[in-house]
Amino acid sequence: MSSNICPECNQEWNGWWCKPCNSKRLQNDFNNWTSGNDKIDKFIQDAQLNADVNWEAIEWIPYDRFKDVKQIGKGGFGTIHYARWIDGIREWDIENQHWKRWDGEVALKKFDNFVNFNNVLNEEIKLIKKS
Repeated sequence: MSSNICPECNQEWNGWWCKPCNSKRLQNDFNNWTSGNDKIDKFIQDAQLNADVNWEAIEWIPYDRFKDVKQIGKGGFGTIHYARWIDGIREWDIENQHWKRWDGEVALKKFDNFVNFNNVLNEEIKLIKKS
């Protein structure tokens, strides 16, 4: 089988991220997590369903999944922190049928009092697209 064909669904893939298969896996997990905010949940779910690569498949991460959290800045709608994320999605392990995870550095934003959630979300989307 060609390396650009997913061995599970026989559709085109990049060798480690199959959008159709991973979208289904992520969607099947929607009921197992919540941010507590319907708009945030919908934003994350839409990003997961449309992810073409692993770094586009954003996740809701409980705070205890971060280590070495340190404040590095303040501005806009809140405070920016550095942290290590101890188990972010990397790729699907076909043989063992589970997500391979990674330990990496991330930036966290703690939101201060804000009035319009849509403005905050739009600003975050702009920042993500610039990255």
